Amino acid sequence: MADLHNLSPSTITSRLPSPQTPTSSLSRSQAAALLLHRRTIRKDLKAWCTEALSRVDLRPAQHHELLLDKLEAVERGDIDRLMVLMPPGSAKSTYVSTLFRPGIWPAIPITPLSPRRIQPS
Repeated sequence: MADLHNLSPSTITSRLPSPQTPTSSLSRSQAAALLLHRRTIRKDLKAWCTEALSRVDLRPAQHHELLLDKLEAVERGDIDRLMVLMPPGSAKSTYVSTLFRPGIWPAIPITPLSPRRIQPS
């Protein structure tokens, strides 16, 4: 089995099983590719959005990728406040309200007092 850690995301994606394949019948290579793919989309907002939108045959456009870069900067704490000013119909709500929030949940540490909630600094 090839070392999947050194493969490009597109190569890993090409090794993914079809969504209808039961996990119990995956080959070792398919299971490893699926695990790496899931890890990638948990760490990278662009990968998460691309994966989520691929289910409806869409992908982020160039202006969406710029917005995602800024949202990742917000997540890292590089930007305290972000005002998104884009024309109507440019998918602001799709990316900021619908995809960004679930995309950052895996990165937020769980604490006993406030499960899965961003703590004010």
